[in-house]
Amino acid sequence: ARDGGAAMEEMQGEIRAVIAELEGASLASLQALAGSLASALSDHVTTTGMLLEQMGSDRFNAMGGAFDYMMQTGYLFGGWQLARSALIAARQASDGPRSDFCQRKIATAEFYGARILPRCKAHAGTIMDGARPPCRIFNSTGSELQMANIVFTTPDLSDAHPAATALPYQFLRFGGLECFAGPAATIRCFEDNSRVAEAVAEPGAGRVLVVDGRGSLGRSLLGDNLAAKAMGNQWAGVIVLGAIRDVEIIDAMAIGVLALGVVPIKTEKQGAGERDVKLSLNGVELAPGDWIYADRNGVLVSAEAVHT
Repeated sequence: ARDGGAAMEEMQGEIRAVIAELEGASLASLQALAGSLASALSDHVTTTGMLLEQMGSDRFNAMGGAFDYMMQTGYLFGGWQLARSALIAARQASDGPRSDFCQRKIATAEFYGARILPRCKAHAGTIMDGARPPCRIFNSTGSELQMANIVFTTPDLSDAHPAATALPYQFLRFGGLECFAGPAATIRCFEDNSRVAEAVAEPGAGRVLVVDGRGSLGRSLLGDNLAAKAMGNQWAGVIVLGAIRDVEIIDAMAIGVLALGVVPIKTEKQGAGERDVKLSLNGVELAPGDWIYADRNGVLVSAEAVHT
């Protein structure tokens, strides 16, 4: 902060130059890496500016984001250097004796862009929501969504609105938020998270994604990358009637996640599953658009919004 961010701004400029090279590459894998790197850089520019501004007015609050900023910067810079090596490897890939080595360099960068760089968004979210409210509920104001500073408990809501029903499950709680609420979007699937990946890549518009995985704990239906997309696309939370993974990373995100269990094994995406369907969850009927309220006490389902 002593130089007003000049040194960091210079390095961000160098990353932009690498992104431009990637975008002009002939390999689709390098073009995809450009997108991942550009997204991570955009978040980094935002958090850098935010922390610089806070350093002038609330130094201690700014320092509270130091760990996440260092992690975010490390992941970004790792992607930057791997992208540079991939560009060099792409130019030398036709060199017979080095062809296999160059292809492995490109594959490593491709993996990093797809699996590691998205972690930047989780750390950026923690920084940007440093003073976040304990609950994640969105109100619609025209085309813009803003997080509402509303606190509720499901026991209080249940007492005041006895028509609301509880999902009869004992959930494990993950993510950095105490509670979340919103209209439900639904998915029915079994050990295939293709529909989950589709949903979280779209604007959540403050909804809660409810995934009926039929209670299977054999395969994970949500990991850190999909959770980061859900957070970035303004999903209020995700409830999985099944298993998730990467929970140590999800716990650092500004999103609420409930699941029946955890498992390290990913799903095989085969395009199976249904979206926006009515679910019957252990005797409780849940339709798309029904309101979900979730906290440490459990999950309530209501045909209409009941918070104030």
